[in-house]
Amino acid sequence: MARDPGTYSEEIVREFYASYAATLPGSIDNRSKSTAQDPITSTMVRGFPVDISHTTINRFLYGPGPDHTWALNTTEFDYRWDVVRSGAFMRNAEQTETVILWLAKYIVADGKRAEWVTPPQLGIRKATLNFVAKFFWLLVRNRVSPTKADNQLTWDRAVMVAALVVGLEIDFARMLLTEIHERAFKTSTTYPFPCLIFQLFRDSGVPIWHCDRLIHPTGTLDVDLIRDEANVAAPHRGPQIDVPLGTGLVDVVEQMQGDEPAPPAHTDDAPTFSSQASSQAPSSSRATPPSGSNVIPLVQV
Repeated sequence: MARDPGTYSEEIVREFYASYAATLPGSIDNRSKSTAQDPITSTMVRGFPVDISHTTINRFLYGPGPDHTWALNTTEFDYRWDVVRSGAFMRNAEQTETVILWLAKYIVADGKRAEWVTPPQLGIRKATLNFVAKFFWLLVRNRVSPTKADNQLTWDRAVMVAALVVGLEIDFARMLLTEIHERAFKTSTTYPFPCLIFQLFRDSGVPIWHCDRLIHPTGTLDVDLIRDEANVAAPHRGPQIDVPLGTGLVDVVEQMQGDEPAPPAHTDDAPTFSSQASSQAPSSSRATPPSGSNVIPLVQV
């Protein structure tokens, strides 16, 4: 997993998540919750299909060689991870106690075990972790399940940390796909794994436009979510400007012209300027328009 993260484009990452959220509802039963479904394996972006299957993510993480095709024995980790992510962890006292005792055995610091009898919905404080667990927590919160909350561990992230401490086999491709799947349906969040997503775009032949600003990451990063209020599946950049279009634009122009005083009629005594003189006047795209004129924004760039 130690590889150059390369570059990414925030706009392309947002387009991917918007397309993901728009693709899944059309492939499932209307009575089902989108977040409860399995992650999709492909989505269309800019007219190109982007493969985001489990096999493709594994190839990205471990390379194109045969080593990434081994059979992982993730049964023990999957059991505990699925328990804490389901409602059973809150409802079933026996399962709750089993998982908490397993976590405490490997990641709790000496003298902090008494704090773990608190209600499970409170999660785990970073201060109660031992040194090794704090190290792996740094890895989890930055690389596997990105979050800005450093001082509090959710129970699913605590299971990841404990699994790394113990040395259990973990299906990291599944972890990443699950994180992508859940983030795509949140109304306020950040988008993880932008470099991975951008590389999948390039591998799929998705065109990079001149307006796509490429960024080279210098550290841990997320892409902020900006939703279009009129269309939740379409992201946008920057503040929106209401621009009159069609007949609305014509009405606005006519109203503005009607409000203006009539221009003075030219007479023989009025000074005139030759076309040559006017052509020599300096021009600038930032020049201030003359008073009395009205500028109507037609396109937001």
